[in-house]
Amino acid sequence: MMYYKIIQNGQVIGAGCTFLKWNAAKRRFFYCGVDDAERVQDTITERLYHAEWLALSPPEAGQADEAAVEIITASEYDEIIALLIDGETIQEPDDPEPEPIQEPVQEPEPERPMTVAEMRSAVAEMDDVLNIILGVVE
Repeated sequence: MMYYKIIQNGQVIGAGCTFLKWNAAKRRFFYCGVDDAERVQDTITERLYHAEWLALSPPEAGQADEAAVEIITASEYDEIIALLIDGETIQEPDDPEPEPIQEPVQEPEPERPMTVAEMRSAVAEMDDVLNIILGVVE
């Protein structure tokens, strides 16, 4: 099931899960899927709203209040409905909090094999260190 919240003038004024499409033959709205929806219905007030991302209804369907309609999770829907039933005002934030910027993880450079010359040089340095430790003087 898909849930949504209804926003007007910076406030959440409703929520629901009912998507509707006009049926000209029956001259009324019927339930439909989100892809065919022309209106949404507020669960509490049962008022119909239109959002710009919804399809347009024919003129005989009448006018609907325009509102922003955003898809939400079931838990957010439950919270909104509980607050609205209690008469709470839900202010929609002006600017959503920006996502924290993730610094790209620096991957270590892959080890490259030593060349023969580098290997000989490293062995010679270890021989020198070993000779100093052991007290061998040449």
